[in-house]
Amino acid sequence: MENSCRKKYKPSPKKWILASRRTGFRRNSALVPANAGLFHYAGNNPVRYIDPDGRKISIVAPSLGDKEYVKKIRNLIKQASKSSPEFAMAYKAIKDNPNITVMIQMTKKPGESAKTECCDTKAKMEHRPSNSIIYIDPDAIVISKKTGLVSPPVAGIAHEMQHAYDNMLGIYDESQDVWEEHGGEKIFIYNKLSESRAIDLENSVRVRLKLPYRDSYDGYEVNIKPENTFK
Repeated sequence: MENSCRKKYKPSPKKWILASRRTGFRRNSALVPANAGLFHYAGNNPVRYIDPDGRKISIVAPSLGDKEYVKKIRNLIKQASKSSPEFAMAYKAIKDNPNITVMIQMTKKPGESAKTECCDTKAKMEHRPSNSIIYIDPDAIVISKKTGLVSPPVAGIAHEMQHAYDNMLGIYDESQDVWEEHGGEKIFIYNKLSESRAIDLENSVRVRLKLPYRDSYDGYEVNIKPENTFK
C-alpha cells in the first residue's frame, strides 16, 4: 500500500484506509484492528460522513449512526465562530490547508476534559506541521478542582482548536516546557507557550459569550492577553 501519512491507499480495491490510533497517526507501526477498517475515517458510515481528500476537519461519531455527536460538535464550532473572529480564522485556516487533517472524537470517558493529541511528535519537536486529534465531550461542563473555573464545551473546543492550529503551523517551544518533581521523578505539567496561546483563543470566545475569563492553566502561570483585548 502507498503511504500518504494521513491515509494509506490500496490500489487494488481503490480505497483509502485511515491509519488512526488513540495515540495518533503513526508511521511504520501496526494498525489497531478496530481502527483499520475501510470506513473508520467516517465512523463506519461513509454514506453520511465523507472525507473525499483527507484535507478537512472530520467529526467522527463515537458509535455507528450517532448523528447527535456530529450535530453537537458542529453547533459548538458554529457558536465559537460567530462569537470570535479569531476562532473563525483559525478554524478556516485548518480547513483550507491542503496538507492537514484534524479529527474530532469523543473523549475516552464521558465528562472528561477536552484534549488534543499531535499525530507526529517528532514533527512537532522539529517545528514541522502535523495532523491532530481533538477529543471532546460536547455535553461536558468541566469545573477545575484547583481554581473552580467553569469550562463549558464551547470554551473547550476553542482551546483545543488553537492546539490543532499550532500543530498545523509547527509552533512549539521546548524551552517553555514546565516540569515538576514527584517521587524523585520529573513529570511534565504543561508547555507555557502552547497553553498561553490556547487560553487566548479560549478567552476570545469566553469574553464575547460573557463567560468567566480564564487567567491561568489550572492555577499555573501563563502569558495571556488582557481581558479588554477581546471586548
